[in-house]
Amino acid sequence: EPSLAGSGSWPVGDPAANPKARGVFSRAAWMAGIRDDVKRRSKWYVSDWIDGLRSPGKSIGAVLFLYFAVMAPAVAFGGVMYQVTNGMLGPRDVITS
Repeated sequence: EPSLAGSGSWPVGDPAANPKARGVFSRAAWMAGIRDDVKRRSKWYVSDWIDGLRSPGKSIGAVLFLYFAVMAPAVAFGGVMYQVTNGMLGPRDVITS
């Protein structure tokens, strides 16, 4: 019966089974996912920007929604941090981080 508790190693399986596997701390693994995504999507980036600017109402609406969806919890959490840390950390620190 297989058990995850105390199984010894993670990830489970044979690393050699994946021919594209890279070492966790190798230079090739550094930001590999981002590099692979940029390589794969680079031909569509220009058209994505053009499409986004072609309908500015949708883009501005999405930007404003995300701005306030992120800012409201940051300000609230920053207010709590301000009280808990006796003014050492506050909303400004949460927003800039």
